[in-house]
Amino acid sequence: AAPPPYMPPMDPMMGAMPQATGWAAPQPPLGSFHMGVPPVQSLTQGMPDPQAIDSQKAAYARSLEEQMRHGEEMLKMQQKQQTDYIFQAAEAQKKQLISHIEQQAKQQELALIQSYSEQQMKLQQEYQHQKMALEMQANDLAMEFQRRRAQEDMMAQAHEMHRTNMEEQSKLMQQMTPHPGLFEGPPP
Repeated sequence: AAPPPYMPPMDPMMGAMPQATGWAAPQPPLGSFHMGVPPVQSLTQGMPDPQAIDSQKAAYARSLEEQMRHGEEMLKMQQKQQTDYIFQAAEAQKKQLISHIEQQAKQQELALIQSYSEQQMKLQQEYQHQKMALEMQANDLAMEFQRRRAQEDMMAQAHEMHRTNMEEQSKLMQQMTPHPGLFEGPPP
């Protein structure tokens, strides 16, 4: 049974990872049937090769970085909007309770900075988690490719040895088969 295709994880905060192309069941090469020996089937056909894995990994890493930059910009914009709102509200009431309002605004600003810092830390942690998962998946897929490539090479060697053996047996059988007229007596 063939293993399932490579399926990267999804995360609602970071978005879906780019999908690796699935792979089809290996097909025997055309014209490879010789002397009753079945052809060697490719185990890596349809799988992404290490260069494609690296390319997909790099593309997703760039996407993760862009998502992180975008997330930080959004958080900064929200922080600025909320900070502006806090200070506008404080200015409207400043005439009545200047010292009290300014102190309250500063406390809210500190809470907002703390909240922003926590959100930024969570974003950084998720980025690192997704990046590590991507690295592990790329490594696993590359190792599976190498394992299958080695198995494919061993199968090709066994196939070649079997084909050579069959040719040698065929030659021996032809040499041992008596030629017509060789053992016949004199004509009557």
